[in-house]
Amino acid sequence: MLLFSEPGAGTLSQAALKTAQEILAHRLADFGFKNANVREITSGGQPALQVEVPPIANDENALLKTLLTTGQFAFWDTGSSSLQHDTSIDPSQYTQSNGGIHPLFTGADLDASQFQATQNPNSQMGSYVIEFTMKGAASGRLSSFTSAHIGDYMTITLDKKVVTSAIIQSQLPGKGEITGNFTRSQAQAIVSVAKFPPLPITFQMSSITAF
Repeated sequence: MLLFSEPGAGTLSQAALKTAQEILAHRLADFGFKNANVREITSGGQPALQVEVPPIANDENALLKTLLTTGQFAFWDTGSSSLQHDTSIDPSQYTQSNGGIHPLFTGADLDASQFQATQNPNSQMGSYVIEFTMKGAASGRLSSFTSAHIGDYMTITLDKKVVTSAIIQSQLPGKGEITGNFTRSQAQAIVSVAKFPPLPITFQMSSITAF
């Protein structure tokens, strides 16, 4: 299939476009598209990226949407509120839990080399979870925070869209799992995004065409 993605509003530098092109190529290769083609084109007089990948699973639109996210991970304490998957978070509603409108942890606190998708041994449906590990001082902060907030919901977002919202059941020793009844492909798409830096620009999926 052909995925045509063009940049969102705002000034777009050549350096930013080149960086985004490289990051997207790495993500797609890590996901399994070793021969994916990401190249710069011009559309309507504006720079854009064209991405070619082979057909994938039935949920291909959702997987491509994940792989093309900017890649901003955030961890929030949403108190007694469990947020639904793929809904947007409003940080202003949880300022008391988070000490303001900023998240407790971001992608910069995560050890990118330690992300992996593994099958959930407690699932009868064979779903997958995503294992993560904090790095540096964030490891101790996660341990201290979860110890003091057992019973609260820890909500993890990707570009401010909810990936999972789960109760903190025990102290986390600097690492944990992202749960959400993911298929293997869904979990691997998130892992492939987490392994690399966020995109310096935002892209919008404009069209998908078989080839």
